[in-house]
Amino acid sequence: MNVLGHDLITSLRNVAFKSPSKKLGELLNGLATTITSGGNLPEFFNKRAESYLFDYKLEREKYTKMAETFMDIYISVVIAAPMILMLLLMMMKISGFGIPLSTSAITIIMILGVCVVNIGFLTFLSLRQPGQ
Repeated sequence: MNVLGHDLITSLRNVAFKSPSKKLGELLNGLATTITSGGNLPEFFNKRAESYLFDYKLEREKYTKMAETFMDIYISVVIAAPMILMLLLMMMKISGFGIPLSTSAITIIMILGVCVVNIGFLTFLSLRQPGQ
C-alpha cells in the first residue's frame, strides 16, 4: 500500500484478483465489499468461518466415504483374492494341471503381488487425499 500508493480497498481487490486460491480471493473481495459498505466485520468473519468450516467438513466426509469404498475394494483384492488364487494354484498343482512351480515359488509370487498392490493402493490414496 505504501509503495504503490493504493488505499486499503484497492489493495485488497488487487490481491484478491491475483490470488491463486479462489477461496482467499473471495474472502478478500468480500472483506473489501464489507469495508466499503460499512458492514459489521466481526459478523462477516463469523459467517465466512462457518461457511468455510462447513465446506471443510463436507470435503472430509466425502474423502471418508471414498476411503471406505477403497477399503472394501482393498479387502477383496488384497486379502480374499490372493487366498483364493493360492488355493486354486495349489489344487491345480496337486492335480497336475497347474503351472510347474514349487510351493515356495508360488508363495513368493503371491507375497510380491500383495506388496505391489499395497504400494499401489497407498500411492493412490495419498494422491486422492484432499489438500492439507
